Amino acid sequence: RHEERHNRPVRQLVRIGLPAVVVLLVGMAVSGVLTPPRYPGLPETPFLTLVLTPIGRAALFTSGTFGVGLILVGGLLSREPRMLRLAARVSAGFSASAVFMIVMTLANILAVQPWQALDPTVTTSFLTQIDEGRYLMLQVLLGIVAAWVVARAQHGIEIVFALLALGIAVVLPAFTGHSARSEEHTSELQSRETISYAVFCLK
Repeated sequence: RHEERHNRPVRQLVRIGLPAVVVLLVGMAVSGVLTPPRYPGLPETPFLTLVLTPIGRAALFTSGTFGVGLILVGGLLSREPRMLRLAARVSAGFSASAVFMIVMTLANILAVQPWQALDPTVTTSFLTQIDEGRYLMLQVLLGIVAAWVVARAQHGIEIVFALLALGIAVVLPAFTGHSARSEEHTSELQSRETISYAVFCLK
């Protein structure tokens, strides 16, 4: 029975997540995200990269906002240990989603398959010298900090610290300017990024 209670949040997440992924894919197909315009002389983004990128972005946003809510309600309002344990897992999931988005962002910029974007030299340059890479890496670290603090929190100040860490991580994308992009300009901007980053890697 204890194991059943332990696995219940995972089953609920799968039950909610799978339909959400299906709805997202249908919406992407209808809106034309999966068939962006082609530009002569520029590489075409692989289909798998086109599909996985918005899924990863949705997972990052959802886990972040859900984690903030769990910490706020379970830590500051009700002090419910079970909710705090779930908040720690969700915060860790947020960090994992941010790692996934590092790979997918590189795959989009370079117009390659996700596994082809794992070159250590290119990844290191992206994380240390490109603003979006720095923000994503910061999200990974803040999510880990929030998960670690929440899992061991004994006092209210620790809950507040974890809440601030995860809250800052969630709003970081606003500083990259990507949240302000309209859908019709995404492909054009991606093409510019491809050229800029290719030049950057050759320097």
